[in-house]
Amino acid sequence: MALILGVFVSAATQANPRLFNDGNDSYVYHSTKLNVSINMPADWQGKVTTTENEGTVTVSYNNPGAQQVFLYSVNKVDQQTWMNVKDNLQGVHVISNKDGMVYFVELTDKISIKGANAKEFKAIVAGLNDMLANIKVG
Repeated sequence: MALILGVFVSAATQANPRLFNDGNDSYVYHSTKLNVSINMPADWQGKVTTTENEGTVTVSYNNPGAQQVFLYSVNKVDQQTWMNVKDNLQGVHVISNKDGMVYFVELTDKISIKGANAKEFKAIVAGLNDMLANIKVG
């Protein structure tokens, strides 16, 4: 996925986190570039890092003491780009198709990692499908 969309997006920059607590044991990351809000469990705060490109928000598990691990990305592409790339993607969920733009989420294919953080990673991965319902466009 990164290789496919790499042609369409600029170099990654560390996002200026726009986080706020919504009062429901969760926090919200808002991307003004994509006009997307991602409601994540409060216990993920400090455990994940969010990075933005021109058309992608990538969320990675911090994995203290080791290399970060990709969890998911929220992507925004135009309809034509979507038609060109959709058959090459796996683990993808379309969350919105409006105004000629397709918003989709690509999930990690990892279900576990090795090391001291394995249990924490597994718990976060277990919550990814629930998190999908909490992504809002607009």
